[in-house]
Formats: sequence, structure tokens, C-alpha cells
Amino acid sequence: MANRFNRFWSKKKVRGWKRQIRKIPKWKERNFNIDLNNFNWDHVRIESVRASTPMWYRRLILEAIFEIYHNWRNQLIKRGEPFYLKIWLFHPRFYKSEVVAGIRERIDWYNNVFSTSENQDQEFTYQEYASNRYNLDDITWELAIDDVVHSEKFDELTPQDVKVLEKTAYNITQTSDGDTLYAVWLGSVWLGSEMSNG
Repeated sequence: MANRFNRFWSKKKVRGWKRQIRKIPKWKERNFNIDLNNFNWDHVRIESVRASTPMWYRRLILEAIFEIYHNWRNQLIKRGEPFYLKIWLFHPRFYKSEVVAGIRERIDWYNNVFSTSENQDQEFTYQEYASNRYNLDDITWELAIDDVVHSEKFDELTPQDVKVLEKTAYNITQTSDGDTLYAVWLGSVWLGSEMSNG
């Protein structure tokens, strides 16, 4: 059960920073154009980033994320229909960060992915991610909760698991079918977008 709650990647050092840096432009190029041909959504998640990745490398990744975001936005505007497009910037789980886009039925779906709360324990620090390569203030950021939800029935939780979750969950809810859901707070996710999507 302990492993279920440990969502952070290994803290082993990433070797060969020059090689890692060379991967960023290739990753950006592969994902520079949005692809909505077969689905009404697309996303690009960052690569080669672990929990122990230094901040200077995260800023290089974030620069590429901004470039992908702006190119996708231009392409979506040309389509001439409403769209959802946001940067999901996770903190401290930066490795989960991504650019996410959706049209039609996916707009409402994405708008309801995350829970929000005024009582989060951790606030995002702009200074950590600030860089002269991009401007965080060009984007409007909405704070949401990065969490994981455990289902007592679906996850087949033991009585011991339930005791742990009762102490660690920030929200416990009962479903109509008698299941109990435990939401465990993992951090924050900042949802960033420019005004007027579509």
C-alpha cells in the first residue's frame, strides 16, 4: 500500500546533461504541430524529467512548452471554432506537466478535470520558474489541486489502507453505490492560458 502513495519518481541523478539538453529541440519539433485529425484532443507531456531534475533544466523544458503552446494556439485560432488550450504546470511534480488541447465535447471534459480549493497547503512560487526566455505573466494562471483518488471498492483497500487514508485524505466522499473515495493531496497544478480561447 505504501507504494501506491509514492507517486514521485526515483531521485537518482540524471547523467549526461549535454545529451539531455540536445533532446529538448527534437522533442519540441516532434510535438510542435497539433494533431486533432483522429480525436478531438491532443496533449504533449514533457520527457526526461524526474523529481530530482534541477531547476535550470526545468526552465529549458518550460521554454519549449511555451513555444508549443503558442504554436498550437495559432493553429487552433485558424480553425475558427471554440477550443480548450492550457499549460498544466504541476508543482512539485513538474514531470507531469504538459500542454493540453481539446475541441467540441472535450472542452467541458477538460474544464472539469481538476478540483480547486482555497485551502491548499502549498502555493506556487513564480520565482522558481521565472526566466528571461519566457514571461510567466503573459499567461493567466488558475490554481488547482494535484491529487490522487483512491476507491475503497475498486482499489480493494484493506482496513489498514482505510485507516491511513482517513488520516491523509483532504477529502472523503460517499458515492451513490456505497463506495468511499479518498482524495489525497499531492501538490498543486497551475492551469495556464492566454485570454480568449477560440
